[in-house]
Amino acid sequence: MKAAKHRVGVDVDGVLANYTECYLNAIRAATNRNIPKDWAPAQWDLDEALGLTKSEKKAVYALMEMPGVAQRINPYPDAVAGIKKLVEIADVFLVTSPVKESPTWCFDRTKWVKKHFGEELADSIDFTGHKYTFAADLFVDDKPTNCEEWQEAWPEGKALLWTANYSVAILHDRLTHVQDWEQVARWVAMAPPTRYKPVIRED
Repeated sequence: MKAAKHRVGVDVDGVLANYTECYLNAIRAATNRNIPKDWAPAQWDLDEALGLTKSEKKAVYALMEMPGVAQRINPYPDAVAGIKKLVEIADVFLVTSPVKESPTWCFDRTKWVKKHFGEELADSIDFTGHKYTFAADLFVDDKPTNCEEWQEAWPEGKALLWTANYSVAILHDRLTHVQDWEQVARWVAMAPPTRYKPVIRED
């Protein structure tokens, strides 16, 4: 009997979608700040890295909350091919935090996933700001605190910190780093047998 696939939760923004690029463009438009195109923050929190004021953040989010924004974010170059390979060996779900004040964010994100990653993943999205509630064998996210919280909630699983351009120089000794989809696949291959039943995606 063929072994069941491992369940893997994957973050979207910062792992699949270049949210940083989109957000920096919104900052430039809302604040007239001259941020170089090659600027890379040294931490996850862009607002803190740039020292945005309360009024600047409000203006930026007014743009990010507009309908359609989540459909216009560019995927990272290797994301589509990486996920395509991952779904061959794992039961993949997308675990993503919505922009709460946007009236269409979840709809737009679902359309975006369907366009770039296909119908099956568009039917496998968990919208939540509390990612530690998602049960899986492995969990991939670019935010260190999300990985820490998830690992604490699911000690038998494996949280993988996606090393983004803004965190490559930051050490997180308690977390397992991954830099590409081949490394994620290797961790899936090394994981103990899954404890979860496969999800049958049929209407």
